[in-house]
Amino acid sequence: RHTLELIDPETGADKNVEVDWRSALEMQVRLKRSRPHGYLLAASEVEAATRLARLGITVLRVQQDAIVDGERYRITRMQESKKEDVRRNDDDGAANVVQLATSVEPARLEVKAGDFYVPMDQPLANVIAAALEPETQSSYAANRVLILPRLEAAQGAFLPLSRLPNALVVPAVVYEGN
Repeated sequence: RHTLELIDPETGADKNVEVDWRSALEMQVRLKRSRPHGYLLAASEVEAATRLARLGITVLRVQQDAIVDGERYRITRMQESKKEDVRRNDDDGAANVVQLATSVEPARLEVKAGDFYVPMDQPLANVIAAALEPETQSSYAANRVLILPRLEAAQGAFLPLSRLPNALVVPAVVYEGN
């Protein structure tokens, strides 16, 4: 709790109000992962690829099948919850998000023609990570932009999204978001 000096809207007088206080200076890292070279989205994830492309992110459409080393996201917990909104306006009908916990597992990935590759060596790399790392409430997974399994079948399932530690070296063309 913290006391702030505010203005009383009825009288215009200064008024001390005790408020909930969350300091960004006291944040603690709960989950830390190394940054991949890129992300691979299944061909079914057209909505996610289109949204990324509309943000000005280079999204590539894979033209040839391949097998590559990568990492898959295995769902360890999935539940619906209220979105933590900084405004704390519960009367506004807060949106529900999918709260995910995942483990990242090394795997030999089957890349299929039609899949989407999102390289991280571009100016909007931080936006890409925010959208595609599934644990945050602002991610495409949490907001159901990615196609997710049903809640009752989620435990142990894989997301339609993978991390690639190296550049994907297969023919690909820029996806325009159509």
